[in-house]
Amino acid sequence: MSKKYILHPGYVQGSSIIIKHGHNRREEHYINAGRLVELYNVPLSECIIYDNLRPETINGFRDSPEYIHLYPEQDSNYTKGGDKN
Repeated sequence: MSKKYILHPGYVQGSSIIIKHGHNRREEHYINAGRLVELYNVPLSECIIYDNLRPETINGFRDSPEYIHLYPEQDSNYTKGGDKN
């Protein structure tokens, strides 16, 4: 099966505010590749996981229009095709 999606794991800000050392900031949550697969409801077998440490994901796939890029969504709207390139 060919690859269709590129997963971009990353952080989203939560709704909780943390007060630490006199500063307010929103709690952050890391959304990993496995969770992105669940949220977008796509098969892992059709995904490439974007990784800054792997040259092929940086040079070969990142800017390729033939893939659908899937990111963590701040608004929790996980529909396919939310390309941010």
